[in-house]
Amino acid sequence: MAASRDLRVFGAFANFTNNGTLNLAAGGIIDSPLTNNGLINWSGGTLTGTGTITNSSTGTIAASIAGSDRLSCNLNNAGTITYTGASQWDTGGGTFTNSGAININAGYWVMEHTFNNTGTINLSAGRTIYFNGTTNLNAGTTFAGTGQIYQQTGTVTQNFRGPIPPITWIKQGGTWNNTAGNPTVLASGSAFTWQTGTIGGAGGYAIDAGLTVSLSTTGTKTLNSTLTNNGTINWSGGVINGGGTIQNSTSSILNISFFGNYYLQIALTNAGTLNYTGNGQWTTWASAPALTNSGTLNISTDYWVFEGTLNNSGTINLNAGRTVYFNGTTNLNAGDHVRRCRTIINRAAP
Repeated sequence: MAASRDLRVFGAFANFTNNGTLNLAAGGIIDSPLTNNGLINWSGGTLTGTGTITNSSTGTIAASIAGSDRLSCNLNNAGTITYTGASQWDTGGGTFTNSGAININAGYWVMEHTFNNTGTINLSAGRTIYFNGTTNLNAGTTFAGTGQIYQQTGTVTQNFRGPIPPITWIKQGGTWNNTAGNPTVLASGSAFTWQTGTIGGAGGYAIDAGLTVSLSTTGTKTLNSTLTNNGTINWSGGVINGGGTIQNSTSSILNISFFGNYYLQIALTNAGTLNYTGNGQWTTWASAPALTNSGTLNISTDYWVFEGTLNNSGTINLNAGRTVYFNGTTNLNAGDHVRRCRTIINRAAP
């Protein structure tokens, strides 16, 4: 069946079922149920309406049209949806529920409304999916391929267990909550850039050994969970606040490469290596939770001012001309070492 004009499913056409091939070149209005057991070739127009499209386990939807708000009705997918459009494709309304497979083979897909997933999302190399609405990644969710996950706004609730595979995750805003009960593992071979937004949930997050994570831009990063670093974190800008904790494990590295006051506003436990290379004063906030160091703190440039609580049983390395100020509550416990010490000051920083 070919639809060169828009397809309209309503009234007497309630419960329309396609068992063959349906070619949609001009979109349509779906105000009654449409079930696809065959093939829908969607090459043009927008699908709107109050009805629901059900793509059964034998059904395939091949979408080759790009543009904003193309899908503005409810869609339940238990089959296969393949997108091959040249650029951006947006959801514009309704609820999209996927228990089948979504293949993003070209361009990028922006989820701006409610998306419920228990199926597979295949991201080909260079392809991107944006979770900018209300996104529920439930048990059964699987990511495949080597593409990218972006979040700019909205809320993602992650209810599935298991690692994030070797794909790129870029967080530019919104809230991502892990409620799965075990940590979200960012696997070696993937990439994670946190520019701004909130990461939370009792499940926690873990960075695998061998993975380098970037905390970049001046945007505020809110951590309401536990972030365990077993790899490398390069922190180059932005406040980290919230009720969470960064745990730097024995084999891990946390590099701070910028300077300023009160950028660290959460608890930090360092059992690995903490490197400061900023070109100016770095000050911990007096109202922040304690910084606990049982590993190594290397102050390689300028000076570090502890205005908050420091619990130390590790090593503090001070390069020539470098200074540490102990101006808060400082506990230098058994095991404490200050090596290559140049200046220790217990007074207000300049």
